[in-house]
Amino acid sequence: MSRKIMVLDDEPKIRLLLSLALKKAGFSVVEAIDGQDALDKINQEQPHLVISDINMPNMDGWEFCWNLRRDETFKDIPLIFLTTRSEVPDRIRGLESGADDFISKPFDAVELVARVNVILKRVYGEDLPPLDITNLPADMIISKRYIICKMIGRGGMGTVYLANDKELNVDVAMKFLKTDLSQDPIVIKRFKREIVLARKIIHQNVVRIHDLGEHRGARFISMEYIDGKSLKNKIKSMGPIPIPETLALLRPICSALQAIHELGIIHRDLKPQNILITHDDVVKVLDFGIAHTSDSTDITSAGGLIGTPAYMSPEQVSGDQVDGRSDLYSLGIIMYEMLSGKLPFYSELPAALVMKHLTDQAVPLVDVLPGFPVTFSAIVARLMEKDPAKRFSSVSELLEALDEYEINSMNI
Repeated sequence: MSRKIMVLDDEPKIRLLLSLALKKAGFSVVEAIDGQDALDKINQEQPHLVISDINMPNMDGWEFCWNLRRDETFKDIPLIFLTTRSEVPDRIRGLESGADDFISKPFDAVELVARVNVILKRVYGEDLPPLDITNLPADMIISKRYIICKMIGRGGMGTVYLANDKELNVDVAMKFLKTDLSQDPIVIKRFKREIVLARKIIHQNVVRIHDLGEHRGARFISMEYIDGKSLKNKIKSMGPIPIPETLALLRPICSALQAIHELGIIHRDLKPQNILITHDDVVKVLDFGIAHTSDSTDITSAGGLIGTPAYMSPEQVSGDQVDGRSDLYSLGIIMYEMLSGKLPFYSELPAALVMKHLTDQAVPLVDVLPGFPVTFSAIVARLMEKDPAKRFSSVSELLEALDEYEINSMNI
């Protein structure tokens, strides 16, 4: 739960500016129009800190402070005076009356929040509570650099927001790790590795990673913002995608995978949700949170599975060593879904679904879609072979098969 700040000022504009600055920093805010209004509300609201103007009707800041410090229940609530009175005698009077700090109008929002944080930590003996990443307000400032715009996605690992990087004046996507996962050293290691791996890849079809940071206990990655939609949403809205359009989308995906594999990196979570398509039909692959290098050891917790059940390769399910052919299996599942509009394997139970990758054979596309080309159906089936040795050995070999299919189809 966030700390509650009471804002006390007779000017609506000042109250609004104060409230906005504090809400951006993650505080909850309650407003009062003068000292008497604040005293009437304080018992119900029980704020952790009060910011008060001095010159107000009915009851000014001096009198409010005097009354507050003589109330046995609320006498220890910290108070900051906000005023145009910058003379030394006025500041001394404020401090002697029981104020904890003084800020002059017009105030600087960053300074205000910093002073509030210092006083709260001193009084309550603890840092601010962890950031609630599930509900960040618009215009909230993160790490003095990023301005939150809106939520754009949510998944098992955390929440993604559109934000503006005010240092570079560009829009970015910010992926925040769930608060409970932020305390898991294995997850943190995986999260840090995402940015390390992704920064190695410079490719037009791979989302660029900018920064790794932390704000009030919440870990985040800032990355290139892609204004478009996921391949998953495209399949949901369009249904089966025609072969020519499927091929047009596949080639940049394959190009991205090829660049990844050449660096010795295996994605391990390739799925339509991690493939974005811009309004200009540029394809981008993202999310390397569970990727690893071919010479690294798995950092998964004992007995845990890495990947998304619907798209996991059999060797991932078995916990065996994986290489680039594991990504090709996932790509085969994606192709099947693109061409048919549905997944080859389905179960409402994740455990049952992953087992299907080990035991079940997908119905060939040629038997699912009347008139579907046998050769193209065979390409997809080969990608989804249970035995990695029976799949295409590399992205290059897959592209050769796709080229051959296109040449032969044009000669028919």
